[in-house]
Amino acid sequence: MIAVFLILWAAGFILAAGFSKRGAAIAPAAPSKSISLIIPARNEAHNLPKLLESVFSQSVRPHEMIVVDDASSD
Repeated sequence: MIAVFLILWAAGFILAAGFSKRGAAIAPAAPSKSISLIIPARNEAHNLPKLLESVFSQSVRPHEMIVVDDASSD
């Protein structure tokens, strides 16, 4: 459970750092693509780093990411 918390905390930190680099003063000229991810996770602590790396390598970054922990034992 602690491992999942640490991974989610790190993911939030990475997301916050990525969004702050965009620059809030620059508005896009056209509507931008916006996606939300919901990631179900039960005993997936070992897979989450690989998943997050894959998500951040995509050309469209998620607007929000929600990880739902379903009574994990890890």
